[in-house]
Amino acid sequence: MTEDESGRRQDGLVDMENWQLAMFIREVGNQADTFDIAGKDFNTAYGSLGSSNPDADEQWTRLFMALQAMVGAAAMISKLLWPNSSMLDFKGDPLDEEGLRMREIRIARGGALRNALDVKAIPILQSRKVRNAFEHFDEELDAFFDSPSRFWTLDHNIGPIDQAVVVSEDGDVVSKTLRLFDPESGNAHVAGKNVNVQDLANAVSALNHKSRVGWQTLRSNSIASAD
Repeated sequence: MTEDESGRRQDGLVDMENWQLAMFIREVGNQADTFDIAGKDFNTAYGSLGSSNPDADEQWTRLFMALQAMVGAAAMISKLLWPNSSMLDFKGDPLDEEGLRMREIRIARGGALRNALDVKAIPILQSRKVRNAFEHFDEELDAFFDSPSRFWTLDHNIGPIDQAVVVSEDGDVVSKTLRLFDPESGNAHVAGKNVNVQDLANAVSALNHKSRVGWQTLRSNSIASAD
């Protein structure tokens, strides 16, 4: 990656000034910090479960609140690095001329940001299925309840996913799990989608380090250019 005399980065993907690229790099770090803080809240809440703490019920809620915040922050990082490339708008209609122009800008920006942070494929971050399940939870409920059969709904559970079931006298599973964290596998389950929390944390931590290095490098280059 090289720079011309104006300080613009020529990476073959998009022409961005240092300060523009730095803002996106900084936002990756901001979201990574948010993930880290939520992770600490998650660990604190999990450590309080099963104790004689009179606020144990609240900690149970806090655990899933922190989990949702972690997944949301990871998804924000994902969108920064791998922007929406759909040819349709939010209504499902084809993009107009301005929409297509902004789509190209987003795609190019994502490529420049990945290039600047030396990011290749990170499948666990590229997939936003669990975040989408949280964000569109009302639609997930509609899908769950769109069944002619009656069943038990299990929510906010902690334990192995295969044990969070209700079985009928005939041996049929008559329950559906909405949100669950499995400490043994480390997986978080939301409406049938799952992600490994530790693997997600490792990916975000690595990006946080890269974003800090990238931010400092661009900042140092900007100061040197000013001199």
